[in-house]
Amino acid sequence: LTFEQVYFDTLPPHLTQFENALGGLPTKDSGLYMESGHRGYRLMCRFFAGDVWAHPALQGFDFAWRLDADSFLVEPLPFDPFRRMAEGNFSYAFLHDNFQESTKVMEGFGEVVQSFIRENRDALR
Repeated sequence: LTFEQVYFDTLPPHLTQFENALGGLPTKDSGLYMESGHRGYRLMCRFFAGDVWAHPALQGFDFAWRLDADSFLVEPLPFDPFRRMAEGNFSYAFLHDNFQESTKVMEGFGEVVQSFIRENRDALR
């Protein structure tokens, strides 16, 4: 619940389609292939890794705070995170409290990132 103004917008199809984000469908031997159960999660990762921050709905804002669907704050923050970012001239920050990432979630992640960078080096410049 908030007393502040809340904004909603729609996303263009190119921001929701994994195939377009990579320039084609990944093959099983590319290191980027996914079983259907992982597709949504990887789309979400790709989206929040960069595309969302260029969305026109965020123009005019100095900061944005992204929370996962399973994120929660267990108590009020003892500081204003946006003020702290402005005062520290931060471009990125995160809150982390005694969280242990599941090894199953992280398994193979580094290799997939390295493969993506190798195969898309020119597009990433």
